[in-house]
Amino acid sequence: MSVRLYAIGLLHVSACAPVRMGVAEVATEVDGLNPTGLKHGWVVEAEAFATGEPNPCPCNDHPETRRHWLLTC
Repeated sequence: MSVRLYAIGLLHVSACAPVRMGVAEVATEVDGLNPTGLKHGWVVEAEAFATGEPNPCPCNDHPETRRHWLLTC
């Protein structure tokens, strides 16, 4: 899969995904990797990361090709 989860919590998950992926694609792939068990699954968070970075933001390691996303259930 092209999405990688790098932080998983009870209500939030952080994912690294290719820049070509949109909101719905990222949420669907994250739910496939780490199902919530809820009907709505994971949803991209409207707020910024706790660090103040926007959601999504460029990946630290591959800023040209990947973005980091924050999702909530």
